[in-house]
Amino acid sequence: MEGKKKQIAILGSTGSIGTQTLDIISEFPDSFEVIGLSTNQNLNVLKQQILQTSPKIVAVNTLEQKKELAHWLKEKNITTQIETGKEGLNHIAKESQ
Repeated sequence: MEGKKKQIAILGSTGSIGTQTLDIISEFPDSFEVIGLSTNQNLNVLKQQILQTSPKIVAVNTLEQKKELAHWLKEKNITTQIETGKEGLNHIAKESQ
């Protein structure tokens, strides 16, 4: 793939299909850019994915998760944007178009 990287968003990135997709994407770093990730509840896996892929935006299910993740991102000096709920998923989907 030449030129611009294909921008990818993975909804449900912490599940088995999402993690397998990220494994494949990691084999082609010059071809793909992960711009969005989401999880329903597995913040620990999402945190590792953020460190590995540096997405522009992530979505979590609840405001409590958003607060916990925001605190962690601040500690790590990471500027990834956090959204919540269905609106967050929609935002990620739009960003990848």
